[in-house]
Amino acid sequence: MWKERRLLGKPGLIIMGTVSILAAVATCDTYLVAVPRMLYGLSREGMLPKFFSYLHSTIRMPWYGIFFVVALILVVIVYAFINNANIESITTMISVALGYRNRSMYVYDLHIIR
Repeated sequence: MWKERRLLGKPGLIIMGTVSILAAVATCDTYLVAVPRMLYGLSREGMLPKFFSYLHSTIRMPWYGIFFVVALILVVIVYAFINNANIESITTMISVALGYRNRSMYVYDLHIIR
């Protein structure tokens, strides 16, 4: 049985499910807002192609960057469906692409030498 159900019963299961979905939506929202702006800034500095620095005429958003991020997300989703990937392999693939490493590998015991 799930920990949420044992701890808080069925309401706990519903609450934790809702919180998990909201956290996933907030993460996607962050990617869709922050990454296009980073692409825009890098393009303005000359580190990326110039088309990333074009802004929409009325809403002043870097819309080429938004399309690029959405295209990358769709590539990951299509790849996952084609290869019957589970959520663990998808998150591993995204983590490796973002450059994260297992933080526990870099934890060392600190000893005070007297």
